[in-house]
Amino acid sequence: MSLALSRLVPALVAGVALCAHAQPPTAAEPAASAASAPAASRVAKLRAQSLRPGGTVYPVELAGQGVQGTADVFVKIAPDGTPAEVSLHASSRSPALDELALAFVRGLRFAAKSGASGATLPDVIVPVEFMRDTVEGLATKTCAEFNTDTAYFKATFPETEPSRMPVVRMTTGMLLLAGMPRQRGGEALVAQAKQLNAAAAGIAAACEAAPSSGYLQVFVELVKQAG
Repeated sequence: MSLALSRLVPALVAGVALCAHAQPPTAAEPAASAASAPAASRVAKLRAQSLRPGGTVYPVELAGQGVQGTADVFVKIAPDGTPAEVSLHASSRSPALDELALAFVRGLRFAAKSGASGATLPDVIVPVEFMRDTVEGLATKTCAEFNTDTAYFKATFPETEPSRMPVVRMTTGMLLLAGMPRQRGGEALVAQAKQLNAAAAGIAAACEAAPSSGYLQVFVELVKQAG
């Protein structure tokens, strides 16, 4: 797998539309309209609203501490599309993020696809994802920043390997996408996936040993070593 960093970053950015989360909209639609919902008790789970650091929605200071995660918020929707009742369905494991998620969802507006005036909309669950990184930002992310993320992840999600961190999964996905046009055949893709998995498994230790290095540069070097 040939990975030239100068050509890699533009390829990663070009893949954002395919693999990266978009910024959240100011409104949301239930997965089923009031007309098509088979029962009011059925709960529709909406697509995740992915938030990046900035402002009061996801404070930069909180993201800088590595605090990340996803909170699922349950919503009963009033006929006018405003949230009539908002509660936490599944915690992000961070009280601060949970409160931010509840506040964010209270500001959403929902609309029935049927457009029926006064219709009762189905209850919904809105996943609110707080993620520090963007694909564009991977090229400037340092190992020191990644080490902060890793420390929080290990303390908060001890049952999950650091190789499953959102930023690591984003990186492997983008590298896989960037390398795919130069690969031919199933065997090459399997070999490529093995290299990426090896890099994902080793990135925490490698960045801990070199905190001043660039995160993406270290990751790419691990991929090359695995080849």
